[in-house]
Amino acid sequence: MRQVEIGVDGGAVKTSVEDWPFNPPFDLHDPQYSAMEIGRDGFETAWQRAHRAPDG
Repeated sequence: MRQVEIGVDGGAVKTSVEDWPFNPPFDLHDPQYSAMEIGRDGFETAWQRAHRAPDG
């Protein structure tokens, strides 16, 4: 599982299972997030452009 969060400034942070021991990703089954869902190709493009969150 992977996630990309796009900030209000347009910056993107990518996280994966290794990053979520205490902060799981958003519940993607929650209806409020359904409008934010993108397709596979769009996600892969966003993943490649995003950076890792700084440690700590």
